[in-house]
Amino acid sequence: PLPLPIAPQRAPSSHDPLRPLSFSMTPIMPDSQREAPMADASVAASGFRPSRQPPPFLPASMAFLPPGTPSTSIAKAETPRSNRTPKGDSSRGGRTSRSTLSSRTGKRAEDIQNKSRSEAREAPDARIEMTAAMQTLFNTFDVDGSGSIDLDEFVKVQGIASQLYGLPGAPVKQGLVEQYLQARAPGEVQQYGGGLGFEGFVRWQLQWQAPFWVTGEEMEISERCRKLGEHIKSKRSSSQSSRSQRMTPRHRPRPRSPWPPQAPSAKAAPRPPRSARKYASGGGMATAAKGFVQPPVEVAFDLDTYEEEFNLKEESSDDEAYREKKLAEAALVQEEADEVCFIAETDVRSNVLAERLHLARLQFFEALVQSQREACRAKEKNILEEMQKLVISLAERRLGEMVLRGSVVCGQAVLQASRLELQDVAAGSKTGAKSSSEGIFKVSTAVSPQKDGSNHLLVTRHRGAAPLYRKMAGEGLKRCRMEMLPLQAWYFQASATERILFEDKHSGARFRIPALLKAGQAFAGKAKLSYALVLPDYGSMSRPVIKLKRRDNARDFAQAEASRVAAMAVAAVPERHGRSMGGSQVPLLLAAAAFARLCDAEDGEELDVAADGKLEVFLPCHSLALHALEVGTAPSIWSFREEHAEWCQTPQLLRCNNKELPSPRQPEAEIRSSLEKSSAQTSRPDAAAGCRAEQESLQAAEIRRGHEAWIRQQRREPQAHLEGVCYCGFRSKEAILHHFRTSRRELRWADPPKRLFAGVQPDETGFHQIFPYRTQDDIIASAERAAMHPEVVVSHHLTAAARLLDPCPEMAKDMGLSSASLFTFRHYDQISGRVLPHLRHLASFLVEGARAIHSVKGDDLVQVAKMAIKMTALEFMVNCWIRPRKANSAPCTVQELWEALKARGGDVATAFLYVALQQANRDSMATLRKQLRHRNPSLWASYDELLPALHGQSLETLAHQFQSRADIQALQDLVYQRGGRCRRMSLAAALAERPSLVQAAQQRQAALVAAAKEARATEEKANKGWATSMRNLKRALINNDLSQQLDESKATKELAALAKKKKEEAERLTEEASQAQQEAEMEQSMQAPADRLAEDKSSAQEILQSDDVEEAWKEVLAGVAPALWEYGYPKALTFSFEVPQLGQWHAVGLAEAPDVPFEETRSKELRQFDLNFFSELPLPVQPVLRASAMALGIFDGHEAKMLAVEVAAGAMGSSGMSWSQVEADGTFCIYVTAFRAFELWLTLSDTSRPPLRFGPFMARSCDEVTHLGTLRPSYATKPGEWRNPVLPAGAFIMLPRVEVGGTAHERCSCDAQAFLEGTETSTEELSKELSKELSRQEASIET
Repeated sequence: PLPLPIAPQRAPSSHDPLRPLSFSMTPIMPDSQREAPMADASVAASGFRPSRQPPPFLPASMAFLPPGTPSTSIAKAETPRSNRTPKGDSSRGGRTSRSTLSSRTGKRAEDIQNKSRSEAREAPDARIEMTAAMQTLFNTFDVDGSGSIDLDEFVKVQGIASQLYGLPGAPVKQGLVEQYLQARAPGEVQQYGGGLGFEGFVRWQLQWQAPFWVTGEEMEISERCRKLGEHIKSKRSSSQSSRSQRMTPRHRPRPRSPWPPQAPSAKAAPRPPRSARKYASGGGMATAAKGFVQPPVEVAFDLDTYEEEFNLKEESSDDEAYREKKLAEAALVQEEADEVCFIAETDVRSNVLAERLHLARLQFFEALVQSQREACRAKEKNILEEMQKLVISLAERRLGEMVLRGSVVCGQAVLQASRLELQDVAAGSKTGAKSSSEGIFKVSTAVSPQKDGSNHLLVTRHRGAAPLYRKMAGEGLKRCRMEMLPLQAWYFQASATERILFEDKHSGARFRIPALLKAGQAFAGKAKLSYALVLPDYGSMSRPVIKLKRRDNARDFAQAEASRVAAMAVAAVPERHGRSMGGSQVPLLLAAAAFARLCDAEDGEELDVAADGKLEVFLPCHSLALHALEVGTAPSIWSFREEHAEWCQTPQLLRCNNKELPSPRQPEAEIRSSLEKSSAQTSRPDAAAGCRAEQESLQAAEIRRGHEAWIRQQRREPQAHLEGVCYCGFRSKEAILHHFRTSRRELRWADPPKRLFAGVQPDETGFHQIFPYRTQDDIIASAERAAMHPEVVVSHHLTAAARLLDPCPEMAKDMGLSSASLFTFRHYDQISGRVLPHLRHLASFLVEGARAIHSVKGDDLVQVAKMAIKMTALEFMVNCWIRPRKANSAPCTVQELWEALKARGGDVATAFLYVALQQANRDSMATLRKQLRHRNPSLWASYDELLPALHGQSLETLAHQFQSRADIQALQDLVYQRGGRCRRMSLAAALAERPSLVQAAQQRQAALVAAAKEARATEEKANKGWATSMRNLKRALINNDLSQQLDESKATKELAALAKKKKEEAERLTEEASQAQQEAEMEQSMQAPADRLAEDKSSAQEILQSDDVEEAWKEVLAGVAPALWEYGYPKALTFSFEVPQLGQWHAVGLAEAPDVPFEETRSKELRQFDLNFFSELPLPVQPVLRASAMALGIFDGHEAKMLAVEVAAGAMGSSGMSWSQVEADGTFCIYVTAFRAFELWLTLSDTSRPPLRFGPFMARSCDEVTHLGTLRPSYATKPGEWRNPVLPAGAFIMLPRVEVGGTAHERCSCDAQAFLEGTETSTEELSKELSKELSRQEASIET
């Protein structure tokens, strides 16, 4: 039995929810006495010392009695500090700690009630003296002698009392009113008419004076009460005398008359509850429900108007709202205290179990006898079961709710009043909170992971810091540390005409600022640029990797400090996973990240850039970071979008050393590359194939060993009823499955392999079949036995799930689905309710039967994160049934499966359905993308741009929206076809002037056509005139008129020349009009701009030769000089791009795409199938695309009494990190960049403390698990240590065999010679072992 914490030694405060509490550990059994100090040591090691807090209010039955009660009736109640307390009971020099007041008074309350009245009258003199001092002080506060202190009296007198203790600053009236409302107990309301009675006054004084006590004994309290009363009387008398001297008798206040009016000799009756009007004092009013309210200026002197405005006419200070408000606040405080206690108990319990587990493992290694080792293994198994129960209890406490606790820090400082928002990405709802004065925060929201998923984004904002985004998923308690990055500021004078260039001298980054706008108008005042940069050479974990020279200690310390700053900077960047334009969720390598914001330096209002300009950023990248970038695709611009909670790839222009990279691959080209990589995974060897083949060989040999013994028994003692019995289990399987389909509907789809029914078991009479089938009674009995077999049950669920997820057209028709609606969103949504139970059973079978095995030793890893096994099971199930159904649809990725599993709280079945729905959406988008291509071959859209169309928006609208981008792409293709290269800016400019050129060509064509028409008209008129002149000439010849002949002859020649001229002119104009029309058509079809751009060689030096982005990136890397370690960080590249939108994170990112080496060692060496019992499972058609490597580990902090709650991993040379939660048992699972060095940062339960750094480690391939082993605080490294990465051990997770392809290929093999011999697939050692076992069994049977 373990020690359990009984009670905390101090009351938890609302502003300090995460600090560890000190517990008094009381052992239950004598065996656990050794473990009790360990829990106390965990608190001592945390360095926490509780501050001096005032004691809580005493219960009413234990406080001082009301005035007028004789001293002999005062009960012996426990006081905060008693001079009768023995010195041995105190931990601070014989003084009783005020933090134990509540527990001690609670224990003695029951004893006081049982004491006799005579014993209770015996009170010590010190208590009586303190009571009298308190009574005198109470009378000093009660100026009117009414028996209770009202608000006016408390405000005036408490203000005077605060001056005695030298409190800084003058007391504010509103604060005094709030103190009064808190001091007045709800139980005092009806008895004393809403005022503060003696009992409540004593409670308040004990709480208010507690921070100023030295010993806290009764004598000290009495002396302080006397001095306080004398101070109040002296101040009051001096103020009254000075006031009376300054004022004339006319202006002196009248003496206050008692309330209610009464005769002088009669005893004053208790006053009724006062109205809100009675509490008007000094221009303000106080009520129980609304507290202190300051009236506006216009009603400051009119109380009636003031009460009507604030609805205070009928409100009284003793209303039920005050009581309910206080009870609700008390309930919240109690709930917070219970939760803090539970968290602290869980942390202590986890450390205790971790130490016991460590000792059990040490005893296992020290054991010399096998029995001792087995006992240690059993003890270790029991401890692991207790740890798992601890994890389950922690998860069940917050079912249906996500609670986030942590701290907000910036470097070594905590941030106060930071604004936190937890927003639901799917629903859009938000929950807000603020960090306390110590940087602590708590935010919670209701979630339903199994139904709708739990995909939330925690946004942290603080003035002067870049916004911090952290993705949260699942349910239950999650603790995190929010590391914020401070913003750098640069002030400048904005210009409306010129661009301003600014360079950060420390990092080398530059900003080119265009003309600015404020509220749509040009801005030319003083502006402020706020920016945050995370670069590979500055603020990145790539710095500690470099090799230092000998005796370079100064540089070593500089590198360590740089790595510490780098961890803070990288942690401030959003998590490194994004969505590509094709729709795949991929892990990212961030080469550089930047955040920028522009504002007016005078009033702080946001500024925007002009429409014709963008803020341009130049980010340097050094040679050291390029080594990490070699495992990724070509870089592109990624923007973090808060509404999607992920990085999104953009087609933004990116330059490397002022050379433009081609545009990122279009979705179709990207998807084709992803499908090729996915198909190539099937040819890579399976890490678990060898272990699985060995296990299956042993199972087959076990079956054959029993068959050989049974055959020998039959040859020795032939039995007629056993002749012709099927040995291989095929006939038994047929009979049992027929019984299932007719009599047991819950197993009607069962289709297990025949090896399950081929077993033989011995008894006292000999060997017998486990599942006989000769008679009907044997079949019924065998069926009952088979129904309890796990593999038989799972085969039923496997077949049922396959019929629903991958149905044939006939089955789809029975489900009410057409062949066109198969594998769509409607299909998976309709079958989700029916297929979910089958998927849950299959997932449970896979997870429970999975084994994590060391790659070299072959030993089982006993303590592995459950999320890793669930992730492997989910990948197996997705490979079975989910794949792209369209030619241009992206496949599933490991990153998508990981995010889905975390969002569903580790539920494999619901995560599988979510992945199926996402794949159906990508298939639908592939259809929409194909329809866009039919409209225009150059028209394309990314995943995010097609989301509106998936929800019903018209494709015509999208086609019109992306037409300009399609024109640029078409023009660029035409230029490339002509062998030319041009900048994208030139393409945009050419397209911008194209409408004017087309219009000019069309206008010129129209003018030429009109001129040609006019020339033809003139020609026709000249021809008519020529014909008339010819007739006149003939008539003149007949008439012999010489003058007319000369005139007509001259006119004829002139008209003939004119007609010829106009004809030639018309032909020329017609040809020119045709050319103008052709030019207009060339401009319209972009042939002419393409020709001009292809001939332009002015920008050839700024353009890469390849038109494919991947080839161009290889060309860039080929031109980069290698890193020269002895010369520091050589500047290799400068990325430049235009910021799409201010106030967001933008990064130069690369999707992970490791080049896994191909190994042609598959079938014969690793697998030797026994086709009678084990056949080769079918390979997935389109498996899940892997990019990152899984890393597993265990954090054991029992030595330093530490508990890790969160783990972060980042690749060396990258500017991004990935995050994951650490379970209560210390196990964690996280994905890292394959084949690259990485570091781990573990956040402790006390999130205000800096995280622990481990590494660097070298990750293995994406097909193998990187097992880090056990990490302890003593293994943590300082930033800058371990220059050479360590390669951890490899491991793999092997799932139990499931007959995915069915068993239709199985046949009865009893007549086969190989089956009767039964030793062809066994090794020599196995044959020797088999013969010994058979002889031993036969000897026992004969005996």
